[in-house]
Amino acid sequence: AHGCRDTVKHTVTILPPDTGQFTFTRPCINSPVTFTDTARNIASYSWNFGDGTPNSNLPAPTHIYTNAGTYTVTLILRSTLGCPDTIREILTTLPSPVVTISNDTTICRYGSAQLLATGGGTYAWMPVSGLNNASIANPLATPAATTTYTVFVTNNFNCTTKDSVKVTVFALPHVPFTSDTPCVNAFLTFSDTLANIVSYNWNFG
Repeated sequence: AHGCRDTVKHTVTILPPDTGQFTFTRPCINSPVTFTDTARNIASYSWNFGDGTPNSNLPAPTHIYTNAGTYTVTLILRSTLGCPDTIREILTTLPSPVVTISNDTTICRYGSAQLLATGGGTYAWMPVSGLNNASIANPLATPAATTTYTVFVTNNFNCTTKDSVKVTVFALPHVPFTSDTPCVNAFLTFSDTLANIVSYNWNFG
């Protein structure tokens, strides 16, 4: 009103956007998928995996997709300077093998059991001890002791599913027996002292 004027100057620094991106491991159904952000100097993260599950605030979260489909994964991050950024990537899940494996079984010491797994293209059995071939679908197992074998089955999408079978090994019986006094031209009775025996095969030499 009195004709007075003033000028005030402020320096405004425009901060560059924290443009980043993220990567993820092979998205096989029912297998952990790890997400990794490549941006630096990030103060906070918010991951939305696109499947209705809760968000994650971890820098490199792991997530499991249980259904086939295509999902939009959204990462909202904020830099240490306070600048936000939103990144979106499309993820399509890959089918995992549906594995069928032989039932748990029992053998006697020095015996063998035929194992069998189906559902994939390649097979890897662990442990390898006692197996005639650990890289086929149907190895023959001759373990020295009770063993649980785990098979990793991989399909043509390079997705892997594992399953296990237990082979229980029973010790061979020690066979003590008694006999009467061995007289010539007289019947001789042999008596086994073991219990729970289902069959016998005597060899009198």
